[in-house]
Amino acid sequence: MARGLTLTDVIAQLNSDSQDSIDLSDTEVVDVFVGDAETLSIHPAETIAAPSVPYPVNLLDDAGPQGYWRMDDLNGTSGIYDSSPFGVKQNGTANGTLTYGVAGAMNGSKGITFDGSTGYISVPSSPQLAVPGTCAFECWLKVTSLAAVQTVISKGAGSEYEVDINTDGSVSLSFGGSSADNFLDAPTAGLESISNILDANTSTLTTDISGWTAASGSQTQTLTKTYSCTDTATYDTNGNNRAGYDNGYCYQGYFSSTNGNQFSLIQFNASQIQSDLAGASITKVEVYLSDVGWYYNSGGTAIIGYYRNITNLSGNQSYSNVSADWNQAGFSSGQAQWVTISNSIGTALQNGTALGIALGKAPNNSLTYYGYFHGFGQSGAPQLRITYQVNVTSTNTTIARSSTQDKDGDGFSAAITATAAGNASMFTSNSWPVSPNTPYTFSAWIWSPVATTANLELDWRDSNFNFLTYDSNALQGNQPTLLASGWTQVLLTSTAPSNAYNVTPVVGVTATAASQTFYADVMVMSAFPWWVANDPDWVAQAGAHAHSGSYSLALIAQGANECAAETANLYSLTPGTTYTASFWCYTTKAGESANIAVNTYDANGTYQTQYARTGVALTQNAWTQVAFTFTPTGSQVQGRLIVAPVATAALEVIWVDDMFLGTPASSGVVTVTVCPAGTVTAGAWHHLAVVRNATASTVTGYFDGVQKASLGYTGSAVATSAAVFLGAKNNAGAAAQFFNGALDEVAFYSRLLTATEVANRYAWATSAACVSPSWGHQNWGQFQYANPGSPSSAQYGNANWGSSTYG
Repeated sequence: MARGLTLTDVIAQLNSDSQDSIDLSDTEVVDVFVGDAETLSIHPAETIAAPSVPYPVNLLDDAGPQGYWRMDDLNGTSGIYDSSPFGVKQNGTANGTLTYGVAGAMNGSKGITFDGSTGYISVPSSPQLAVPGTCAFECWLKVTSLAAVQTVISKGAGSEYEVDINTDGSVSLSFGGSSADNFLDAPTAGLESISNILDANTSTLTTDISGWTAASGSQTQTLTKTYSCTDTATYDTNGNNRAGYDNGYCYQGYFSSTNGNQFSLIQFNASQIQSDLAGASITKVEVYLSDVGWYYNSGGTAIIGYYRNITNLSGNQSYSNVSADWNQAGFSSGQAQWVTISNSIGTALQNGTALGIALGKAPNNSLTYYGYFHGFGQSGAPQLRITYQVNVTSTNTTIARSSTQDKDGDGFSAAITATAAGNASMFTSNSWPVSPNTPYTFSAWIWSPVATTANLELDWRDSNFNFLTYDSNALQGNQPTLLASGWTQVLLTSTAPSNAYNVTPVVGVTATAASQTFYADVMVMSAFPWWVANDPDWVAQAGAHAHSGSYSLALIAQGANECAAETANLYSLTPGTTYTASFWCYTTKAGESANIAVNTYDANGTYQTQYARTGVALTQNAWTQVAFTFTPTGSQVQGRLIVAPVATAALEVIWVDDMFLGTPASSGVVTVTVCPAGTVTAGAWHHLAVVRNATASTVTGYFDGVQKASLGYTGSAVATSAAVFLGAKNNAGAAAQFFNGALDEVAFYSRLLTATEVANRYAWATSAACVSPSWGHQNWGQFQYANPGSPSSAQYGNANWGSSTYG
């Protein structure tokens, strides 16, 4: 084996290849190779132990971890150093009681002991460590006690990755699964969340309501609608239907005298288009076409117009019914695209002159025009997209804060007074943030003096608050009827468009006469499905406290009694199966309690019975779990979870989070035992490696270089912005399940580790010649020295470093 690299060698090598001489007096030098780059780290001499066969050099040169915490820091004041070769250094922060400089897993190495109750290391999240897919983790560990479950590494409380040592000596990997149908959380990614409460109770004004604006006059709204074709057909130059010979494609143009100059007709729902465009101003018309082929490989030119008078495309058709309003568009072979055509075609569709779109005939027999497109029922079938503007007229409306009617017990509601018969409405002065492609529900309680209709509306807007489109009860054809002299809850569910990031909710009613006053209260904009307050309490998103994530559900009590929220949806239950119902509750008051219940229903939604637990004591200024188990029977095949803290004062706010109804397997967390019971024992150093292959959906565990298990899983990890905790579980930023023992050479990878690589690590560490030097990471100066060739042990001495070499 080659001789060791001496300090003289280092200085000579540097000075021979660089312009400046370097003074390294009173320092120590450690060089590490990754690929063709050499990193020379310069340390204060007194902090360094001399290496022999360096474990870290082999590891870095072989694998290149994304994070590598050697645990050889002499104290935590400067952070826990990251020795990984890539990206920004992800140094950790020491927390609680840690003991530094303890004997490590290898000759000469140092580790850190964690006290099992307060000590852990937090590492900020970074792209290098945020890996919900394939990844690997390894470390050397010496457990002091197996009396409690303890976490070695955690990112996102099991949602991204978490490695635990269990009391039976087994090792498990946990991460967020995809089967969380019954995980009923507070605001997270649009599931089960109250987004905002838009109520009328905060204003002291009598002439208007803070946050709401009365609608009046005429407003222009721009809409876009897309229509799928309902039939297609191809005809030869004489109008003979080519059904059975065209493979369902839409042909145009001249190929030979057999069929001559062909044309195709594309049918849409003409009556629906006419109804949608009634009274509208058309601003854009587009047709979607996907070509199959052209005469020339380079592509061709589509000829697009419209046809009239033809209601059934079967049989032969006269080309005289095809308009001369031609639009031409170039296509490359196999291209699919939206083609903008003249607005005059849209006008013809609007007034009923046009009944569909035509392709061809070509203006001449040039083969440039011969081509064919996908037809009805095929992938890439034609579509029509029309953008248009409509005027929405409201009667002059006045709104005010009123105590005449009240729904939620706060003494006030919004009074909407129409000055004439017709539509009277109000909308929020500000838009609310939403997530694209997410379904939302807008809810309002409306008191009406007469039996009439209501119309809720959601005006979707882009990131700059520009109006995009809208949806409403009227547009969906489901305008609800309001009770006379009573309260009616009105709901509108709509999905935010792909480019929508804001929404303006609108509350509308149909006045049957002038001077009618309606009242609106408890207006809620929420992600669907959502949580509903048991009247007269309120529910709202809150960021003041959270058990996990950034938000929780705030319950606002209207009296000194139980304040409750329940799921609007029913969740499937299997009779004979034991379920867990649970939520976490936070109160600032002493001496309070909480109740929890599940109402069960049959397949038709008919109430069956209730299972409940009452009187669970809550801890002041802390999160308390409220939970129980139950087993449905007979026809109890659906359930609704009810969470019900008991307030001791009116207007008190109590927070709930992490609501759960289901079996442990459906909690959305995948837990795989990667090393069986009895693997980990206390009092000795062992090497642990855990590998997650997201492509193959397998998890493999290794212990002391030997594979212990390789198991499949169903689900997927959830990416988080949570910090990485070493030596504890990251439970929404709070440390739990503290590691009790010592850690050394902790590494994380964003790739697979092979069985050979894992075995090599164990072999390196257990070889008689191997040591793991303490490099002392305080106040290092580092520079890169480019190696003109591949590194070799002979040239750079990456083995047999002796203490005689350094100081």
